[in-house]
Amino acid sequence: MVEAKTESRPRIGVFDSGVGGLSILAALQSRMPQATFVYAADNAHFPYGTKSRDEVIQLTVATVRAMLKRAELDIIVIACNTASTAALKYLRERFPVEFVGVVPAVKPAAAETKTGCIGLLATPTTIAGDYTSDLIANHAASAQVVLVGSRRLVELAELKLRGIHVALDEVRAEISPLFNQQIADKQPADKVVSKVDTVVLGCTHFPLLIEELKAASPWPVKWIDSGKAVASRVADVMKITKYNAQASDQVAGCVFLATTLADTESLQPALQQYGFASIEFLSLSP
Repeated sequence: MVEAKTESRPRIGVFDSGVGGLSILAALQSRMPQATFVYAADNAHFPYGTKSRDEVIQLTVATVRAMLKRAELDIIVIACNTASTAALKYLRERFPVEFVGVVPAVKPAAAETKTGCIGLLATPTTIAGDYTSDLIANHAASAQVVLVGSRRLVELAELKLRGIHVALDEVRAEISPLFNQQIADKQPADKVVSKVDTVVLGCTHFPLLIEELKAASPWPVKWIDSGKAVASRVADVMKITKYNAQASDQVAGCVFLATTLADTESLQPALQQYGFASIEFLSLSP
């Protein structure tokens, strides 16, 4: 069970539609090892990227409500790009806790690139969203941006966490447009396209495939995800600066909640690496 709340042991919730948010959880655990962590996955309705905005809002609000019934939390990280862009406003209006969302790391990628050409690898829903267009317009207007949407990589990340081998050929097929230099927004036909040297992982599932992504790439690129930035933001919001807790204390405060227990037993070995000894069922009933 989650321990009682104390001032020195903040309680942080992390939510995603599946296991992708574990990449954000890892960054949070590294930055704030003394915190108690509660992870919730709405695997009953995975994936969110194929659902309407209204559905995403409804499901996110329902899961957060269930999380707060299960445990008193100081802050909840919405570790899903789709849910962050759709539901954060509604969550902040309904619940008296702090929320931090996740957005593609376009700004740091634009600052890092040497060739002036960056890739954005995300779900098709994120790629097509107005929020993504605004991010590029506001933070990468001078860069060439290759937009690539992939649902299959989300599925492959879920399979990997369940101990199923991920074929490099499948990963290579999904990321090949990044390296074929297909600029998604309109460019003059005679415009010279630079070589992509920096790629934004715009879905929290994708860092779970980082080794496969590196191995499948035809040349080395810098892969940038949102994990460290989110952890820094959470630390700033909670004014957390330093912890000295032992790892055993952290593990004792971890609880994994699923909206259904179907297909979760195969996740157990991977979840143990994040300190989760068991999986509990989380009801979305009102």
